[in-house]
Amino acid sequence: MTRRIEVTPDQRWDRYVDASGLLDKIGENQKAEKEGRPEDRAKATKFLRKTVYDSIPEDRRPANVDNMNQDEYKANYNVVLGTNDEKAAENFGAALGNLENIPGAKKALEEIAGTKEILERVSQDDRGIVENLASWKGLERLAKKYESGKMISGEERKVIQSAGAEGFAEDEVKRTKKAYEKNGEKYSEAIYSAIKVASQVGVQSGRIKEDKLKPFIKSGLDNLKKKAKKEYEGALGEDKDRIYKIIGNAVKTWAGESAEEFGRAEDSMYRASQGKLYK
Repeated sequence: MTRRIEVTPDQRWDRYVDASGLLDKIGENQKAEKEGRPEDRAKATKFLRKTVYDSIPEDRRPANVDNMNQDEYKANYNVVLGTNDEKAAENFGAALGNLENIPGAKKALEEIAGTKEILERVSQDDRGIVENLASWKGLERLAKKYESGKMISGEERKVIQSAGAEGFAEDEVKRTKKAYEKNGEKYSEAIYSAIKVASQVGVQSGRIKEDKLKPFIKSGLDNLKKKAKKEYEGALGEDKDRIYKIIGNAVKTWAGESAEEFGRAEDSMYRASQGKLYK
């Protein structure tokens, strides 16, 4: 009697990610083969043919990749897609009930927290803490995006300017305070508040340009991240893992609504695990 080998939730997750990753890579290379530069098209074709060739059982495959004709390639290409699509779906479904306990899935749950699909499916009581997590993680992504010089949206630019304005205001406060002390004048909290408000208004009106804010943006974003993390951890309390259960249950609910929603949840969780959800 053959002994059945038990597959753990972690292994299920890894198999799902591996199969989804191969499908993702095939999609990228398929696009490069059609739209890329000549050298990129050649690399993409080589990758696709090698991937298909490796999927053919040894007793049926040609002697080498070059001996595989176009009919063999096309037939087995569809087999590769179908097999990995089934593998990804099967293992994602098997992992669904344990997402909060799978280390690899936790990153994806954190990433997906701020999406409308999750926020619509968590209870009103839990929504605040999920939004706190989403705010913190969103600021982390924005800081990385800004530092790498990637394109920033209009809404993201407002956050960046606000972060820079806070640092700019603090610098203005320090310089004003020194001037007051030098002249022997009294410095008050009212003056501090007035300077901060004036700086924010100056940024919003465009009077204070972004080049003046630049020296303060990085530290300003760091401060915003720290504040958001502190708010999240304060709302979370001592049970640090309950957030994963909350979001994991929302994903499970989403995936169980229909075959179409299962596919969307499956795709979103993979992209979240790879840091591709917001690209």
